[in-house]
Amino acid sequence: MYDARLNRTLAILAYLASAIVFCMVAGVLATGFSQEFFQLAPSPAAVAAQLSDQPAHSLGLRLNLGLDNLFITVYCAFFAFWRCGCASCSVRWRSGSHWGQCC
Repeated sequence: MYDARLNRTLAILAYLASAIVFCMVAGVLATGFSQEFFQLAPSPAAVAAQLSDQPAHSLGLRLNLGLDNLFITVYCAFFAFWRCGCASCSVRWRSGSHWGQCC
């Protein structure tokens, strides 16, 4: 079902995703700021106050958002490659009878 190249690719993507999460945590600890504040949808005045208060806050936000986007890309690539590795499912996918079937 899986070949060595696919296993190596999946291992690299899994390692890369975990390394990105580690870097995100390190960035939050180093700058003392994360994106969770902005997920609460605060007022623009509160956002401006948080970002202008300390220069590390804007750096932390940029670092965290950039790494988060990179993580989502790597995470999606992992599952796309994992899905492509299942030979029986890819045959069903090409034949059009893939709905409701799982590897």
